[in-house]
Amino acid sequence: MRGVGFSLGVGVLLALCGAVLLGCPASADGVCFGGTCDPVTPGADGGGDGPKPDPCIDTPTDPACLDETTAIFVSAGTGKDDAVGTKLAPLKTVTTALTKVTADKKRIYVCEGAYAEKINIIVPVSIIGGLACDFSSKGATAPKFTAVGAPAITVTKTRSVALLDLAVETAAVQAPGASAVGILISESEGAALRRLSVKAGAGVAGTDGANGDTAPNYTGLLATNGNSSGTASGALAPDCGKCVDGTTFSKAGDGANSGGLPTSGSANPDVGSPNKGGTIVNCVAGGPGASGLTWPSATGATRPGTLSATGWDAKGGAAADGPLGNPGQGGGGGGSEAGAGGGSGGCGGCGGSGGKAGTNGGSSFAVLIYRAAVAIEDGAFEASAGGEPGDGGVGQDGQRRGSPGVGACIGGVGGQGAGGGGGGGGGGGHSVGIGYVGAKPDIKRAAFVTRAGGRAGVGGEGGKLPGNGGNRGGDGAAGTAAETLAL
Repeated sequence: MRGVGFSLGVGVLLALCGAVLLGCPASADGVCFGGTCDPVTPGADGGGDGPKPDPCIDTPTDPACLDETTAIFVSAGTGKDDAVGTKLAPLKTVTTALTKVTADKKRIYVCEGAYAEKINIIVPVSIIGGLACDFSSKGATAPKFTAVGAPAITVTKTRSVALLDLAVETAAVQAPGASAVGILISESEGAALRRLSVKAGAGVAGTDGANGDTAPNYTGLLATNGNSSGTASGALAPDCGKCVDGTTFSKAGDGANSGGLPTSGSANPDVGSPNKGGTIVNCVAGGPGASGLTWPSATGATRPGTLSATGWDAKGGAAADGPLGNPGQGGGGGGSEAGAGGGSGGCGGCGGSGGKAGTNGGSSFAVLIYRAAVAIEDGAFEASAGGEPGDGGVGQDGQRRGSPGVGACIGGVGGQGAGGGGGGGGGGGHSVGIGYVGAKPDIKRAAFVTRAGGRAGVGGEGGKLPGNGGNRGGDGAAGTAAETLAL
């Protein structure tokens, strides 16, 4: 009985496994096609079903590899995208050829010529150049793929991709801070790059941050003056209003009525201490408002960008905008005497706006690799100059304080507004042959050309006196020039 139960259990298990396997089209290397299986997660299977390379990458011109039953053929000059993809009836673009890849036909031969297309690879495939357009003799030049504003070739979440005997050249779209990337390989296993020539254009310069006074935090150079009292009633404080940012403000103190008490000035954020005047035998004037305080310096860019599964983001590690200066405290109300009220305090000055951050310069990468296993042989990788960063903007000066109102006793003068902080400096762009996150690629016999990385962006100066001056923004990081770089 135990034997029968074991046999039935095995039979059920095998039936279930068969049902699962039928959900995926067959593949020569065990990889699922057609998007019906889970995406590839490098190393998720513990190596038991690792990527198996196309054997023809070692002998790409072998007649057995050039077989039309296992290969698709592309010619920019003579091909048509409604053709069948044979040697005599080639397709025109690799993009169309990729839609015809199957488990039994996953090799694409591309003859010499110019291909202005962006290739997105999500299935196991070999893309092989190096042939003339008769597909039997060696080509004079490698097929050249060009792109603007994105990698010319992107490999995403797949296995066993081979790129052989191709030329790639890509440029950055001319937007501030744009980067140029030749090839991006993301979250993939068993990628092979052989005899490639890859050149990335120059990174585009970032932009300087705007100065704080182009987005001012106050109107007028002087805060509102206090009100005067000519009667036994104390002068009410003026409406100081809010600063332009809508959240910071000051309040002046009211003057005392005859025989009464004045009030202190205040600010948001809070600063200073009680400063109201007094009413005794001889009245006491209101005290001055404390000057607004400044915040710590804005940080400069810590790096010129970050690499993720979707590519290079030049905003990663960006600099911070300069902080607002705090408003000064309103002046305290003046005390009263018999039959005469006190004057109100003057308004505190608003803090200056911070300077805006400079933005990062764009980077130049021949190849970017994000958490992928890649082997590179006999390639030439050229990166152009990294883009210059933007410098931080200058903080706005603090607003001058309002004068006090007069009465039996004068009110207090308002506090000076603090200067805004300078914006942080942007980061200079990289100039890198091969940048990577995760495992370093296995590189054999590769040549590199790199240019200078962008300089470090300069932090903007803080707003000046009359009150507390704003802090200077931090400088950004300089870009790196390197053959290979862990990002």
